[in-house]
Amino acid sequence: MSTADRTTDEGMLAHLATVDDDTWTALARRISAVDEHNPGGWGGGEQIDTNKDGFPVIMMPYYEYSDALDQLVRSLYDFEIMSTFDWTIWTERTRWGHSETPIAERPVLDLVKYITAVVRCDRFSEGLLGRSIREGRFLQSLQALVTHYHPTAFAQLGDR
Repeated sequence: MSTADRTTDEGMLAHLATVDDDTWTALARRISAVDEHNPGGWGGGEQIDTNKDGFPVIMMPYYEYSDALDQLVRSLYDFEIMSTFDWTIWTERTRWGHSETPIAERPVLDLVKYITAVVRCDRFSEGLLGRSIREGRFLQSLQALVTHYHPTAFAQLGDR
């Protein structure tokens, strides 16, 4: 990967410009493998034991993502697609679905920041990534990003 400083907008754009077509195609393949209607589901929440006083021991509920989604998120880190920025103060994520501008026409940096914010926010708000996928925003944002840098990546897969 590039040596661009991904902590600045200019550095992130410089880095993305160095990502080769094979990497974009591999990312497109991972995106296509995710089932947008079933990215995962809730697990846990059931009684797993009884303590010495006779009270139930309940496993905390957790969101478990599909293998395909786990591989996609891992690829975002491996391919260094996510930005290093303070996503906690980037309020655009909450308005992403309410914009007049279609996702495919949004600026590249906004796509990257949205993708980064959703993945990182999901660590603190379990299930957010799954909801963003079911609502269509996350995968559309990834598709728009891949298509911006490698317009034929999905066509090469033959399924999107």
